[in-house]
Amino acid sequence: MDYQILDCACRRRVAACNFNLLSGGQLHPDRTLPEIHDLLYILEGGWEVVQDGRDYFLQKDDMIFLHAGGKHWGRSGCLPNTLVMFLHVSAAPGDCHITKVPQQDSWDDALAVPEVAHCQQSGTVRRCFQNIIYHFYSNRPNIQLKLSPLVQELFYELHALSTGEPAGEIEDELVKQVVYRMRTSPQSDTVGQLAQAFGVSESTLSNRFKRAMGVTLYRYQLETKLAMARSLLLSGESAPLDEIARLYGFCDRYHFSKLFQKRYGVTPAAFRRQMKEGDGAASLLPLWEPEPGVCW
Repeated sequence: MDYQILDCACRRRVAACNFNLLSGGQLHPDRTLPEIHDLLYILEGGWEVVQDGRDYFLQKDDMIFLHAGGKHWGRSGCLPNTLVMFLHVSAAPGDCHITKVPQQDSWDDALAVPEVAHCQQSGTVRRCFQNIIYHFYSNRPNIQLKLSPLVQELFYELHALSTGEPAGEIEDELVKQVVYRMRTSPQSDTVGQLAQAFGVSESTLSNRFKRAMGVTLYRYQLETKLAMARSLLLSGESAPLDEIARLYGFCDRYHFSKLFQKRYGVTPAAFRRQMKEGDGAASLLPLWEPEPGVCW
C-alpha cells in the first residue's frame, strides 16, 4: 500500500472543502495539484479514481488521499447519486509520498497515512471531515487558525485507523458524557450517582459503558483517578496525601495509598520521595487489575 508521510510540525491551510452530489457517470477530474492535497470521502455510492496509474474503486465510507504533485483522474463514471466530501489542504515541505510500507509508521513530528482508508467500522474520520467543513463556512475571523489543528486531528485519526489503534471517538453519546464528567470531576460520583444524573438505571449505564469502552465503568473510573493522582505527584505538587485522596474521591488516605500501591507497586509517599531523588519512578508500570467493591 502507498503512504503519505505528513509533516505535523507545519500549519495547514484549507483552500477549499465542500460536498458534491453526482447524478451518475461523471469521471473524476483529470488533474495534478502541485501544492495541494486532495482528500476525497465517499458518503454514498461509488467512484473510480486513478492516482499515479493505480486504480481504486471507492465505496461508501472509503477515503482516498490524493497527494500534492500526483496525477489523478478517472477511467469510468461514478455510480448514480454518489455523494462525496472533499478537502483541499496545503502541502508542507516535509510531506512525501512513498510506495512501500514504512519501516516506522510514526515519528515525533510526522505521521504515515495510507493512500486509501476504509472507514466503515468507525465514524471518526467522517466526523473530522464534517467538522472541518462546518467551521470553514462559519465566517469567523481567522478561522484558518482553528482549521489547521482540525486537519492535524484528521491526519492523526487516519494514521490511527491504519495501525489498528482504538478510535479516540466514543460512539455512544451517553458514555461520552459520562467519561467527560469522570475526567473533569474525578472527585465525585459513584456509579449510582452517575446513573441518576444521566437518567438511566445502574445496569443500563454499566452495560452501555462496558460495550462502548471495553472495560467496566468501575475499572475505568478507578484507573482515571489513579492516573490523575500519579500525574499530580509527578508534577512536584506538595499537597498532603489526605488532600490528594479527597481531591480524587477516595475514602481516605489509607485507601488511596493501598490502591495506588497495587496499581504502581509503590505507595504515594514513596513515589513522591523517589521523584525528588530522581530514581525514575515515573516509569513504573501497572501491576494489577482493580477489584469490584473497593471503598472510595
